[in-house]
Amino acid sequence: MEKINRQRAPKGTVTIRKKGNSYEARVTLSLNSIMEGVDKNPRLSRTARSEKEARKRLGELITDVYFDIKRNSKIPNVKVFTEECSSELNKFTEFNEEKAKRKIELLADDYTLFPNIAKEWLNWKKNQVNPTTNKTISLKTVETYINTIKNHVMVDFEKYHVSEISKDLVENYINQKRHKTPRLAKDLFLLIRAVLTYAKDKKGLIKEVPNFDLKFQKKKRAKVAKVCYLPEDRQKVWLDVCEEDKRPFALLFATLLQTGMRPEEGCGLKWKSVHFNQNKIRVENAYKDITLYDDDMNITGHIMTDGDLKTTESYRNIPMTPRLKEMLLNLRKEKMNSLQYGKEWNNEQYVFLNTIGTPYVPERLTKKITEFIKKYKLEHMTIYGFRHSFATLMSEKGMDKEVLRELMGHAEFETTNFYYIHVSEERKKKEFERVNFEEFQGKTKNAESQSTQVKRYFLKKKPQKKKRVLKLA
Repeated sequence: MEKINRQRAPKGTVTIRKKGNSYEARVTLSLNSIMEGVDKNPRLSRTARSEKEARKRLGELITDVYFDIKRNSKIPNVKVFTEECSSELNKFTEFNEEKAKRKIELLADDYTLFPNIAKEWLNWKKNQVNPTTNKTISLKTVETYINTIKNHVMVDFEKYHVSEISKDLVENYINQKRHKTPRLAKDLFLLIRAVLTYAKDKKGLIKEVPNFDLKFQKKKRAKVAKVCYLPEDRQKVWLDVCEEDKRPFALLFATLLQTGMRPEEGCGLKWKSVHFNQNKIRVENAYKDITLYDDDMNITGHIMTDGDLKTTESYRNIPMTPRLKEMLLNLRKEKMNSLQYGKEWNNEQYVFLNTIGTPYVPERLTKKITEFIKKYKLEHMTIYGFRHSFATLMSEKGMDKEVLRELMGHAEFETTNFYYIHVSEERKKKEFERVNFEEFQGKTKNAESQSTQVKRYFLKKKPQKKKRVLKLA
């Protein structure tokens, strides 16, 4: 008689069978951590009048086993089931629902703390696809959220449960923050409101999100500009020094100064995006250093990779000046001449490569610019300062604001004007002289006649003789 090969179902697979007038749900588990008196592969089953009820009872029984081992194990954060078993149980909805419910009940004091819900919200948020862009939020955005939660939410709301986050509490907190850091205050408020909405809609932990009476004023420029910039005469000096230096990072500085690109856009520039025939650069890539985190917001590593640009408007064309075009042509010629025999030119290569042949990242350029300034005895400058310098110079030269907005990759000119355009001392001086010339240079006929009358009055008026005073002897 021929033997029938029956393939063994993976551990953790739930099966249902009809048993008389009832249904039986059963499973064989595979446990990782074995304690004395505990079977390594327990077989569990539950029966009920309906298949749905049998599945529910089995889910409750598996949950009992799960929490018993968690509670009695001496190993912190022990993994109860083997990888194969866990993978199958993840498909068993009744077990996952019961485990989540039990976790809330058993760990209610910790689970419903606002920082814990904020972490859970972020893990949910980073997997949501934006219907407009059809993309999830970027890893850089995730990193920003994590820093905000770690540095503010976990510190300031450490002992608050989500149900205790009241209207007055949030408004008083935000109003305190806005005096010192207005921009952070707004970001914090939006994050807190998003977490509360998640707690209401997705978890049912609160009935309503408070109707906050918080309004944020229009942005005000700081009295002292936080980001430095170079006036026109100093930009020429920097370009001369960068071109004379010729190292790739120095040429990258010169490119940023002449295009206004964001640092990560300059780092991610490839030769295929430099169109010499059309005298333009296509901005379409960003090279970034991204920190990776696990679901508990612990750092697991770093990656340096290409990424999307900041906004849709960031994808743009920037014209090349003759000086920039000549510099990049010379750089390309030099790289072509250095190609090893038999190798072909690849337009997918990055324009600016460091000594080990990889692109620069903005964070590491900070050290480079500090050394560069020290070597050539230049004034203080930041990597982002090149972008500010470009915007300010273009504005001083009278560039149309809509053109400048597009070159900067902004959705609105207000952003360009508020954050990037600075009024130089030279511009203030010229504008003051122009206004004064127009206002006070010419005299009206009426003013001239009045002036003439005043002069005649003083010419006609004779000085009075002093009275003699007789001195008595």
